[in-house]
Amino acid sequence: MKYEFLKRFAPIALILILGQPAIAFAYVGPGAGLSIIGSLLAFLAAIVVGVFGFLWFPIRRFLRKRKQAAEQVAADAQSVTDGSADSPDPDVVNPGKSDA
Repeated sequence: MKYEFLKRFAPIALILILGQPAIAFAYVGPGAGLSIIGSLLAFLAAIVVGVFGFLWFPIRRFLRKRKQAAEQVAADAQSVTDGSADSPDPDVVNPGKSDA
């Protein structure tokens, strides 16, 4: 009893669906076409900018921290090799190096 509706109207619905034309011969004028193209490009640009902003700033922060760490290591290595470490007496760091 509950499937009586489907048995009765399923063939009619099938005929109506299959009877639709495959191509709708419609005209989209230049104004509407340019509006659609402009909206699509703006939507795609918003997605690209959003993904770029979401990914770029954490990557930039990581690169900046890595660069600062490398500069700190280089500065520490330079201070040890040229005798300007924390020792007030340069002969303690480099006993063979003289200022003369």
